[in-house]
Amino acid sequence: EFRRVLFRSFDRQMRRRDLVDVLGHTAVDAAIVVSLPVSDHEVAGLLDRGIGLSLLGTRHPLASTVSIDDAHAAATLTAHFADYGHRRIGLVSSAPFAPTPDDVARSRRSGYLRALSQAGLTPDPGLEAQADFSIRGAQRAFEQLFSRANPPTAIVAENDELAFGVLTAARAH
Repeated sequence: EFRRVLFRSFDRQMRRRDLVDVLGHTAVDAAIVVSLPVSDHEVAGLLDRGIGLSLLGTRHPLASTVSIDDAHAAATLTAHFADYGHRRIGLVSSAPFAPTPDDVARSRRSGYLRALSQAGLTPDPGLEAQADFSIRGAQRAFEQLFSRANPPTAIVAENDELAFGVLTAARAH
């Protein structure tokens, strides 16, 4: 019999929940983790309990993974904005809120910076804002960027959740 357990990675106070605490006490055979960096503790804890682990969108050396070239994806989007004439391209990311060093966030920021450089644009730290991994967090980051005297004319969002927040805030403006 196949049983699904849906797991929300953050609680109401936006604290990251531990996979082992949640899944280690349930009758699951495997976990498919989507776009959530996992710590060494979490991977070891799940594997020690015989829970198979696959990651979509993030990586860990002990888990099977499916992912994209994150740097290339962010560079492509950034270059697209530059090709349309944007010169002040912002970035909304969630890197500081990750429970582990987030290779996805680092890779996407690296692609963003590389594309700016290739377009002859100087990276401006004032055009970057961090958000918790939520639509509201991205809306706050958007407001932070647009409260500046010279706001961005385009924004690269690190992931879909943040993109929804950026789009929602942009529509309100």
